[in-house]
Amino acid sequence: MKKNLFVSIIITVLILLTVEAFSRNRVVERSSRQRPAWVDGVQVDYIIALGSGQSIDVARQNAMIRVKEMIVNSVATNVRTRAGLTTEQVNDNNVFQFLETFTSQTLTQSADLPYLQGISISRVDDYYWEIIENRNTRVRTVYYHVKYPFPRFEMMVLIDEFVRADRAMTRKLDNTIAALETFSTVEELVQYIRELDHMTKTFTDRRKNKADLALIKARSMLGSIQLIEVENIPGQLVYKLQLGSRILTASANPAIRSNCAVVNSVLPINNSTEVKFNYENCYADEDNRIVVAYRFENTRIENTFYFDIKQFATEIFVGDDIFFRALERQGEHITQFECLITVFSKYENPFFIDRIVLNFGNQPPVIFDDLELKLEGKGAHRITLTGHQSLKAAEYRSNQDNINLLSGSITYGSMQTREPRIYRIFNQTFFTDW
Repeated sequence: MKKNLFVSIIITVLILLTVEAFSRNRVVERSSRQRPAWVDGVQVDYIIALGSGQSIDVARQNAMIRVKEMIVNSVATNVRTRAGLTTEQVNDNNVFQFLETFTSQTLTQSADLPYLQGISISRVDDYYWEIIENRNTRVRTVYYHVKYPFPRFEMMVLIDEFVRADRAMTRKLDNTIAALETFSTVEELVQYIRELDHMTKTFTDRRKNKADLALIKARSMLGSIQLIEVENIPGQLVYKLQLGSRILTASANPAIRSNCAVVNSVLPINNSTEVKFNYENCYADEDNRIVVAYRFENTRIENTFYFDIKQFATEIFVGDDIFFRALERQGEHITQFECLITVFSKYENPFFIDRIVLNFGNQPPVIFDDLELKLEGKGAHRITLTGHQSLKAAEYRSNQDNINLLSGSITYGSMQTREPRIYRIFNQTFFTDW
């Protein structure tokens, strides 16, 4: 008896609470006079979803979000059952990501599969909304119900595509890991890093660990790339990108700076890069350098290449008097003669002399052409030249009572660079034996 009385009291309380709840809320507006039967039921090949909000638009958006959540959950559950994949491999998150990608990539194929047009309010079969007001607080809330078509055959298509995409992702992971041993450009490595980074965020099973390790390896490889010097002479630097014993190339342009040199060109040569520069503004007593840097993602690859402008430096001058000696005469003319010039070199580097021009006032110059003289060493170099130019003795002779001066030029250069230079002769004393 007491037990029956207790049950009666509980039922009465529940009824009173329900009545009170209904009495606190009232429907102030609705989309139709009658509440559709599907709102509170379940229908085959349809999803019934509810969203709420402070406005009809917000409530409708939340209802569509709920539709998407229910589709995702349904696909995930059926994939696990039908394809035998583990919960670890299939969860709402990666199914959601798959659906987002799948629907965006297959818009052109949607004629036969309406679902592939994307989850949209335009596909809603029916809807119903109510605006409920709380009598105590006067706060109004919109409840938006949607009846969304989702036939079983569409679910089957999505399941098959998900499984296919999942297996493709596994193959892609394996192929990317294998490619880390064979790539030949830095850009390829950067692309693999991006792909692996995406995979680490996509996978939730043991493949995630595999992708994590591969990503660590790939980033380590990127940070281990070095700029190796191939050739370095004043005016020219050749370097290569190298990872261990592997030579790489890069299509990206490097950033190059120097404390004194001016870069003229940067060109690819085979698997290396050539930098040509002008070093006229560089001094021999400084640490002259070319700094080459690349930036890939957040990794900076840089090296400093020092160059010595004295490495192939050549600089000459004439320090002693120039002597002429007649070898053959014909009347007033010297038809063959010797010219003795002492040339001083400031550096040990080998150099050549190709041409010497000597000017005697207004007279035609004395020219020694195609000399191809090869000299080496620092200090004095005594040069004896034979001339066959006919000279009028009176016009080319030195005067013992005056200072005899001539001008001219010497064309010379480094044996290594073969770059010609010109030394100018001004007010140089000379003597003749005629």
